[in-house]
Amino acid sequence: MARAGGITNAVNVGIAVQADWENREFISHISLNIRRLFEFLVQFVVRNDQWVRY
Repeated sequence: MARAGGITNAVNVGIAVQADWENREFISHISLNIRRLFEFLVQFVVRNDQWVRY
């Protein structure tokens, strides 16, 4: 009986670890795309600086 509980706990830990990696991967993709968008906007402003006046 104790052995079955240990296996169940190991499975739950494995599921939690997999979910954690999936969340980290998702956050990494979002962060990368935000960085790319920001870099694009900075380049756009630099290239079109003569049109942008404050």
